[in-house]
Amino acid sequence: MQRRYTKRNFFRRTLSLLTWAGLFSGSMVMAQSLEVDSTMAHDAFVLYEPLTLRLSLVNQGGSPFIVDDYGEHELNSFLIHLKGQEDGYLTPRNKKPFGSAMVMPKESQELQVNLMDVFSITKPGRYHAQVIVTRGEEVAATRLMMFDVVQGIEIGSVSRPLPEYDTISRKYSLLYWPRNQVEMLFLRIDETPPGRCAGLVQLGNVVRFTAPQIEFAEDGASLTVLHQSSRDLFIRTSVKTDRDGIEITDRQKLLDPNQSPMARAVLLRQAAERGESESEDGFQRRVHSTGPAEPNP
Repeated sequence: MQRRYTKRNFFRRTLSLLTWAGLFSGSMVMAQSLEVDSTMAHDAFVLYEPLTLRLSLVNQGGSPFIVDDYGEHELNSFLIHLKGQEDGYLTPRNKKPFGSAMVMPKESQELQVNLMDVFSITKPGRYHAQVIVTRGEEVAATRLMMFDVVQGIEIGSVSRPLPEYDTISRKYSLLYWPRNQVEMLFLRIDETPPGRCAGLVQLGNVVRFTAPQIEFAEDGASLTVLHQSSRDLFIRTSVKTDRDGIEITDRQKLLDPNQSPMARAVLLRQAAERGESESEDGFQRRVHSTGPAEPNP
């Protein structure tokens, strides 16, 4: 009779194998038929932004590596260990962080997950993460990754009542944090009460020669952030907010009308190469994107 595979057996077997193999030493460990490695997108993240973890899998075996809920594949799984500086190991609320997967023999695959979708991370501090991959009776672990979660450095903030909710106030904060030799700008919205973060978005790199500005629409449900991203370039981001969070609805790149003729000529030539055009008010506009802003060199 085949032994029933339970969650208790899984955790007991995984922890015993980890202790025996010394997988928490910090080096990448390779199982006989499966190679795994992982990286964090950044060394430091602003609290409540996506904590992107990337997992690399190489199947050195002679059969497909499949993770799903059917038959013998139930023995294959992904597990993320996350340890906080103050709270110890965090309990995952998502038992299938990467969902299902299939890697054919001698092939590789890269998966990624936002740790905010797996764990409740509400405190700044230092964290250590490691991914455990099981294949039947084999266990492979990635290197131990360390990253920081920070509050960010506040540039300015403003508080306003939430439209249609007179008893709820929202604080709109502009924060920045250095990353890859530039400073990244973030908009964070906190509610009081109940004292929760309603959302955080990255607005791109910022040059703090000119202070960023927040302008609210008459309905109070949308706002615009204008910030300088280089010597002659500004970014205007339109944002819609509600109880569900934050959504970027429009993003435009604007040329400084007071720039030198030479700088303007260079920027207009670069814009033409990108297929952009000049608007009537003398600013350079770019088709908006709803994704995260990319740093400008």
